Amino acid sequence: MITTTAAYKTAIKEPARNIKPKVEIYFDGESSPATELGSANIAGIDFLNETQADGGTPLGVVSSDEILLTLRNDENQFLAGNASGPYYGKLLPNIKIIPYYGLQLADETFEWLSLGEYWTTDWDVNSGDAFATVNCQDRLFKLGEKDIPLIPTAEDSTRYQVWETLFNAIGLTASDYDIEASLANDTVPIVYYSKGKVRNAMTELAEAFNCNATVGRNGKIIVTVNSTLSASVLTMQDTDLIYTSNMPQKFSNVYSEVKVQSNQPTVKTSQSILNVEGVNIPSTGRTLDELAFSSAPSAFIEYIKIPKSTHLSINSISIGAQGITLNINNDVSAQKSVDVEIFGHPMGTIQDEVEVRDTPAYNKIGVKQLSIDNYLIQSNEEATIRATSILTLVSDESAYVELSTRGDFSLELNDVITAIDTTNKLSSTEVVPTRYNYNYNGGLSCDIISVKKSARE
Repeated sequence: MITTTAAYKTAIKEPARNIKPKVEIYFDGESSPATELGSANIAGIDFLNETQADGGTPLGVVSSDEILLTLRNDENQFLAGNASGPYYGKLLPNIKIIPYYGLQLADETFEWLSLGEYWTTDWDVNSGDAFATVNCQDRLFKLGEKDIPLIPTAEDSTRYQVWETLFNAIGLTASDYDIEASLANDTVPIVYYSKGKVRNAMTELAEAFNCNATVGRNGKIIVTVNSTLSASVLTMQDTDLIYTSNMPQKFSNVYSEVKVQSNQPTVKTSQSILNVEGVNIPSTGRTLDELAFSSAPSAFIEYIKIPKSTHLSINSISIGAQGITLNINNDVSAQKSVDVEIFGHPMGTIQDEVEVRDTPAYNKIGVKQLSIDNYLIQSNEEATIRATSILTLVSDESAYVELSTRGDFSLELNDVITAIDTTNKLSSTEVVPTRYNYNYNGGLSCDIISVKKSARE
């Protein structure tokens, strides 16, 4: 929960509240002063803040936060083609913005809380439209779109190191992320990263390690274990912040069994894992960038074979589990054509599976199984732990609590809150929000999707 004053904590629950928005927009670059727009220029700031998006399983996938900024366009000032407008040539993608909500306190001053750092994507406005809208995404969206770089296979890495290695490989430093320390307590025998986007790799890590990855208001990537829960930070009631509540009992989302695959890695005998013929090496040399192995992932490279390579030398090598980059130097003035073959040890797996059943759920719906197959779950013991933790969530038909509220924008993801809605028969229940959907259009409201704390512990 964001630190606020006692005056804020009182004012946010008052029957009458005065909440205003403002936004800092870095039209001229992030190192230049920002343009600040206030409530006279802003019609709305909608804020989607979530730990996970909807995916193929109830576990979800790693998500990113979004801002929909609606600006007043009374004089076509936000029309891209308005050459005389103040923002002509500046309504571009990847413009940094920092939005705020502010709450008026009893002394009539405002307490402002940042919603984080975002970057614009699409500006949408037509000539004569009263409003212009721009969608903005957080840092996790930008990072998730990157391709996984070459990262070599590693042995006996802690879960902390698995996250850390990925973050460092995509250019982050220790000041850019905050990984829960308890992830250093468990070790993964063999670690590699699947080929594809960083978002997919993060989703695989989150699923295997029972984590979520989000962006804090300070711009840091935060990795938290789902079962690490604090005491309740706020009580919401139907007498102050809650409009309505619902605890939907959806048996379509309930599973009576969970099956988790165990994938014990093995190292195969040496074989050719890459063979490229007729590679032209000009006199200036050449970089063969991210050549993909035919058998991947590879545990390690044994040797590189380049026949007829007189006057050629390998200047540098970058090796990953899925491929390799070679920088070849040519010491003569003529182009040379060579074959490149790489021998290494690809990996295989010995597969097993663990099944766990919830008897009360089975008695209600029969056999309905959720299957998880994640290469980072590499022992039956770990598969059993993961299956049991997942079953607690997916076997409870009333695990989720939905709240329609007036909104308290000091709340953060992974906070535990106590919800009390006697009107709708919701007794005191501790919940962990997985999604806040704030809407501001002159007043603030927030729809919350949450999981009962008991289902996450």
